[in-house]
Amino acid sequence: MGPIAYFAWFKENWARTGAIVGLFIAAYSAVLVLPKILLSFAFLMYTPLYMLHEFDEYVFPGGFAGFMNANIYKADPEDGPVDSNAFLGINMFTWAAL
Repeated sequence: MGPIAYFAWFKENWARTGAIVGLFIAAYSAVLVLPKILLSFAFLMYTPLYMLHEFDEYVFPGGFAGFMNANIYKADPEDGPVDSNAFLGINMFTWAAL
């Protein structure tokens, strides 16, 4: 799979991938960090909890972009003003910041 195909796949599956990575980070932190430093564990849990929140927000029940387009902007859920590119960019920036 080339970089363009990988980006297309990631653009469609970033929330699902984030859930898997979030669970891995949570388990890793619980095993290696929690027994040593409770405060560091608490700070490290922000990232996996945010990733699981994104899974809940964008995968169930049909996605946040469709909800925003249909209920807030009163437009077609698939072709409204909110698109997946904007959400991908915002959430990747947030993941990097965390």
